[in-house]
Amino acid sequence: IVRIAVVGGGTAGHMAASHFSTHLPSHDLFHIHDSRTPAIGVGEGTFPTFPKWIKTITGLGFSELKKQCDVTKKGGIQFEGWGKKHELFRHDFKGEYAYHI
Repeated sequence: IVRIAVVGGGTAGHMAASHFSTHLPSHDLFHIHDSRTPAIGVGEGTFPTFPKWIKTITGLGFSELKKQCDVTKKGGIQFEGWGKKHELFRHDFKGEYAYHI
């Protein structure tokens, strides 16, 4: 018997638990988190691999996720304040897209 424990209820914890429960259904999964702890409430961005992954896990495409989670498509990322050498960093996804959740 293989047992998997995922500790944490944030985005990474929920994504890990979803991934394991989908791809390793014969294993015992224990998702340990405090449901009384509120979410931080910030939007989170993803990379272009995320839309395919979330569709595999949930079966939901963009239009369904837009209705249920208010996701938007994004074509790149930009980070500001990366020190004196890299005050601004931008990466375009070049024809691909990711989601902002």
